[in-house]
Amino acid sequence: MRRLVLLSVMALAVLAGHGGCEEIEYEKRHKDNPCVTLETNHGTMTLELYRDVAPAHVDSFVARTVEGFYDSTIFHRIIDQFMIQGGQPRKGSPNVDYTLDLEPSDVPHREGTLAMARTPDPNSAGTQFYIVLTQERTKHLDGQYTVFGHLISGYEVLHEIGAVKTNKSVPLEPVVLTKAFMSDVEGNPEKE
Repeated sequence: MRRLVLLSVMALAVLAGHGGCEEIEYEKRHKDNPCVTLETNHGTMTLELYRDVAPAHVDSFVARTVEGFYDSTIFHRIIDQFMIQGGQPRKGSPNVDYTLDLEPSDVPHREGTLAMARTPDPNSAGTQFYIVLTQERTKHLDGQYTVFGHLISGYEVLHEIGAVKTNKSVPLEPVVLTKAFMSDVEGNPEKE
């Protein structure tokens, strides 16, 4: 059974074309897909991970989450109206000793899409990920990058982070991913 989650989101005037609240419907893609919650110094975001679309990327992201790899990292690259990027290893921390091959799909990049960053080599993904701010500037990425999830809740946090002041896409003040953990769709920690 697919679960429909209604989200109440404060839409940014620049994105929605008007102020006030807008409801976004998010239908969970697959009931067995895991969820992850990202706690940041701007608030909390919960995402469904698309194991049914990109199993290797999801398994890697889950393993890194469970081991605490993403805790206390930063969103190091933010481009307004495009995406926020995180997952770069902390200074002094080892990077993963593997790369992930592209897992192409027909899942489009749209507001809230979670995808894996990489070098120009399509089979070079590691730990860095991005979350899309708006579809208009990301259509060219469709099929070129591995989409492996989507935002369930925390759109206002996503857009607050996306609007921070930057210098050449680097935030002037740190945007910290304080903790990442496996959760249910409401963002409650998964029971062990």
